[in-house]
Amino acid sequence: METAFAVCYTNLVKTNLITINKLSELMSANPAKRLGLDCGALAEGKKADLVLADLNRNWKVDSSKFFSKGKYSPFNGEVLSGRITATFHNGRKVFSE
Repeated sequence: METAFAVCYTNLVKTNLITINKLSELMSANPAKRLGLDCGALAEGKKADLVLADLNRNWKVDSSKFFSKGKYSPFNGEVLSGRITATFHNGRKVFSE
């Protein structure tokens, strides 16, 4: 999960296969809708669940530094574009780089 956005951004958006808006829809709005959750979009009255990403930042995957217990990644050592810098849940910052 720690590489999901960057892998998709690097391989789909930066290669012009889809737009950043489509990626956001696929990774946020559609799953929320599918699961019946009242989130996945920025709108007044919605929960402030959001992720901030630096789209201009390139970074090298080092799975030994993952926050999750799973330390294996098929992308280990790959340079990806787009780095998640912060995550908010219900308006509260729960992750910051």
